[in-house]
Formats: sequence, C-alpha cells, structure tokens
Amino acid sequence: MILPFVFQSIEGARTNRADLIFDYSLDSSSCHRVEPCRPLEAARVAAEKYSTQIEALHDEIRPGFIELTVQNVESTDSGFAVEIDGEVVKRTVKTKTSAVRNIPAGIHELTVSASINGAEAYATELVAVETNQIAKVLLMLVDIESNKPKPTPA
Repeated sequence: MILPFVFQSIEGARTNRADLIFDYSLDSSSCHRVEPCRPLEAARVAAEKYSTQIEALHDEIRPGFIELTVQNVESTDSGFAVEIDGEVVKRTVKTKTSAVRNIPAGIHELTVSASINGAEAYATELVAVETNQIAKVLLMLVDIESNKPKPTPA
C-alpha cells in the first residue's frame, strides 16, 4: 500500500511531491523510499556538518594528562602527595611513575611533597598541559631542611 507522505521542508514550505512517497507495508523490513528524498538528504548533510563542528569543539575542550616520574621515591618514608594548583589530586603514591588525568588545558603548578627520613621534602614545576596530550614531568624531591640558609657565625 503506497501512501503520500507530507513533508515540512527546511524552508518551511509544505510539499506533497512524488519523491516524498514512502511504501508503508505491514512488514517493516520492506519500508523504503520510492525516490531519494532531496530535502531529507539536505538535512542529513547539514546534520553531519554540524556534528563534525561539535566534535571539533569537543576536541578543543578535552582535558590533558600528566605523566609524573619522581626519581627518588624509594627514599620517601611513605610515598608522596601530588598537588595541582594547590589542590591535592593524589595522596601516598608509592610508585616511581604516576598518571594524573583530566587536567584542563593550560599552565598548571605541579607540586609533589613527601617526608624523607622524617623531614619534609618537595618539588614543584610549572607544566603546560595540552588538549588530549600527555605532559611528561620528571622531578626529584628535595629536603626542605637542606635548602635552608645556614646561619652565619658572628
């Protein structure tokens, strides 16, 4: 059974053309267009174009990643903590290499802190994180006590 299908086109004009006739039978597998539907094809092409643009915008705002390697993690008392822009993102990491995910693109301050032989130790670095990329950072923890200036004898 062939029924005419009335289509509201993109321009807003109603049409009842032969290229918009569909064959609606009881079996859904045999439902097909008699001819290609030009307004629907234009809408499909436009939707694909906008979908591509949305994917490109989505790629621009995707977060990045930091692959952090701490060279002297073995000398820490109980691992290290990782801060990004003053916010703790990982606590008690005990492995030499660690990944920090979902970091917004931009420049961030990365701070690693730990305790070495009971004394505080830290390392800090500015990291440029790019969209959907891995920024590799290599740090060595430095004992804060050993960096303090020594008093000069009077």
